[in-house]
Amino acid sequence: MSPLGGRAGALVFLGVIVILKPTGAGANAYALLPLLAAAFYAAAMVITRAKCRDEGPLMLAFLLHCTFVVVGVAGALLAPAMGLSGLLSASWTAMDAQDWLAMGVLAVLALLGSIFAAIAYQNASPALVGTVDFSYIVFATIWGGLLFAEIPDALSSLGIALILVAGVTMARRGLRR
Repeated sequence: MSPLGGRAGALVFLGVIVILKPTGAGANAYALLPLLAAAFYAAAMVITRAKCRDEGPLMLAFLLHCTFVVVGVAGALLAPAMGLSGLLSASWTAMDAQDWLAMGVLAVLALLGSIFAAIAYQNASPALVGTVDFSYIVFATIWGGLLFAEIPDALSSLGIALILVAGVTMARRGLRR
């Protein structure tokens, strides 16, 4: 990894830490889960670049989603044993045709995103793609504001800005090559 890639990665990590605010009343072991997930995600992308360049993107996306299912089922089975409730213990409701259509559209979009991400990680630097990959935070913020009237506080906005600066820096570097 280039020095610039390392600095961009550190900036992304700092931005995530700022967003999570791991101090105060909300600090607990569960706050580390997003960092653990990010570490596993980064490892998967580096492995994709180093070891899976000749694999088909469709197969990589399929295996990724199979992993999501396995981990999701394991989490659903372990959550009650850990005393976790909420979404997993909520009652199920029937879905109408519009719900099934939305689920189908989201499934296709998730699959396409996974395929294109696999192609990107196979063909470009993980540092470049990874930092640009965090642009979803911008869209999550926009959708959070539009759908749930959630406006990020100043500290969260700073964290988002750090992540965006890292992404733009790596994207500009990648475009110059």
